[in-house]
Amino acid sequence: MDLSQIKAFLAVAETGSFTKAAKSLHLSQPSISLKVKALEKHLKAALIDRQSNKLKLTEAGEFTHSKLSTIVNDIDSLESYFQNLHTQELSKITIYHEKNLYFFSVTQLLGQVEALFKGSKTIATAQCENQQDIVQHVAKNKYSLGVISNSINQDAIESHTLNTEEFMLLRKRSPSINGDSVDLSSLINEKIWLPEINSDSFNLLQKRIKPLGLEVNDFKNRSHISESIMPQVVENSGDIGIRLCSQTEHLICNQTRINELSTPYGIYLAINKNSDENFIELITKLLAHDTSAQQNIVAPILNKNACKALTKDQIYPYKSSEKLETTINVGIQIRTIQTVVSGRAVQKLGLYESFLNDIDEDSEKNFSVKWNDYKSAAPILSAIKDGQLDIAIIGDYAISHMANNIFKGSTQDIVVVSFVSINPYGSGSNLFARKNTGFKQLESFKNQAIAVPFLSTAHGSLLYNLNKRKILDNTQLVNLNLEHKESDIRPQAKRAVGMACFTPFDHFLEEDNHYQKITDEVSTPFSFYAVVVRKSFATQNPYAVICFLKAMLCSNYWFRSTSSPLQHLSRWTGVSESFVHSILGKRNGKDCHYIPDMTIREDWIKEYTNNIFIDTSTKADQKQTSIMPEIEKDFLNKAMRDLGMLR
Repeated sequence: MDLSQIKAFLAVAETGSFTKAAKSLHLSQPSISLKVKALEKHLKAALIDRQSNKLKLTEAGEFTHSKLSTIVNDIDSLESYFQNLHTQELSKITIYHEKNLYFFSVTQLLGQVEALFKGSKTIATAQCENQQDIVQHVAKNKYSLGVISNSINQDAIESHTLNTEEFMLLRKRSPSINGDSVDLSSLINEKIWLPEINSDSFNLLQKRIKPLGLEVNDFKNRSHISESIMPQVVENSGDIGIRLCSQTEHLICNQTRINELSTPYGIYLAINKNSDENFIELITKLLAHDTSAQQNIVAPILNKNACKALTKDQIYPYKSSEKLETTINVGIQIRTIQTVVSGRAVQKLGLYESFLNDIDEDSEKNFSVKWNDYKSAAPILSAIKDGQLDIAIIGDYAISHMANNIFKGSTQDIVVVSFVSINPYGSGSNLFARKNTGFKQLESFKNQAIAVPFLSTAHGSLLYNLNKRKILDNTQLVNLNLEHKESDIRPQAKRAVGMACFTPFDHFLEEDNHYQKITDEVSTPFSFYAVVVRKSFATQNPYAVICFLKAMLCSNYWFRSTSSPLQHLSRWTGVSESFVHSILGKRNGKDCHYIPDMTIREDWIKEYTNNIFIDTSTKADQKQTSIMPEIEKDFLNKAMRDLGMLR
């Protein structure tokens, strides 16, 4: 039975005319006549008496009219109900959120959505028990949003970063704390407010400080209070507190970064993928505007309930019935400023241990980290060759030397997994001459001896420039072993009239041995430092490598987003702030400034290996065919995806 047939019959019955019925339904009279005949045929009964002069219903027609009128009225009521419901749905946006969480972000989002739709829609909020409830509500309601703590991407739901929050120090005044950011250890003996016991923030804080060797109980003068009233209490009392703070939140009291806790957590906006295009477009504009208003720095983002991206079998392919105590040996150069953001800073901020701690609980290995400090590359290469180091940070020349001499050809057991820092204008290495020689140009050192730390970036730069001026075979190079005590270095330097070194050691040795810098540049066209890992270690412990790169990404974020990082790096390395600034500070033309940058530049490695690297093991009359170091980008890509920096 066709509804159009029913409506045609009812119109004829109620108007008493085919002509009037056609007019009321905006159809032709023949069309109305055909529809009524079709209904009669379906019911196998005559509904209209067509023999009389005046149109009237048959007995069957009267009965049919009574029944169909009720049915059509019910249909109209049903359609009206759902139409009103749809209209109401279109005119209302609901923001779902968890109880007592993200109050500031929800309030901010509410204002932004109201401003975006300018009163054309009713905006409402609704509390849910947990993230799962929020996701279910958003999946059912196309015109809704959800504020959640973990990024998701399901069939019906996608999430976008709405805001970030990090544990920060709240204070009105505290004479014992100075500077724009502080170390967590400096707060241990302070009278301090912490989040309520057993609250989500309290449990999260406990987890964050555990890898640093700290517990909440180490804060002897602590008290616990709700985070919602902590800012007012701190402002009134003059005490200090630790609280999760949104990036765009403005509190009544001051907020100070805590270095070890600087990596933020994400606050995400859940959106129904099936919403209409206009709605999604408006929300996308809101998110884009919100992002542009924040710092132009891509932040690594931690999930509060981070899930392992790899399965247990993928991470630990070699199973054991007992937990294996596994020590990861990392080689860094604490006083080589070009590498400190990815080396010493990672160590001081406890970032590597923190990420390893996330996989310790349900893994078959207990990881610990041993940080090994070196002053130059040569002993690092020896330690890698002997299997004493698993991960190391070294410079361009050392990397090419390893590929072409230590692990030559198919037996190569190292792989480059990330860059650390770059200088597009050169290595920043310098050559000094004894002041009593009067040497100013590099050619003056022909048939002379130059002291340089072998296998260092300065060594590679010196070899490149001596070879370029065709005096390499006529110049004697003496190894300047920086691993020795300072008193033992002086005799090495005194055997040479020249000395090449990288910052800051060139400054130290210049002062101690009365050298002066020559006018000729002794550098390379560009320079870089990188992370190398033993291939066998990476194969058996891929997630341990990923954790290290995640720690580096977080340290780089700390460096870029902290207002005075050079002060902390100076304190952590024992190198004066002016020297640190000369390497990592604001660039001033073609200087020795290095940029912390983890992007692997394969073209740089190829260019350095083929056209800059000088292999001293190759005789001068032999054509040099250099071997490219092995490169693996997947580890870095995986680390970036885990931290929401790469989709």
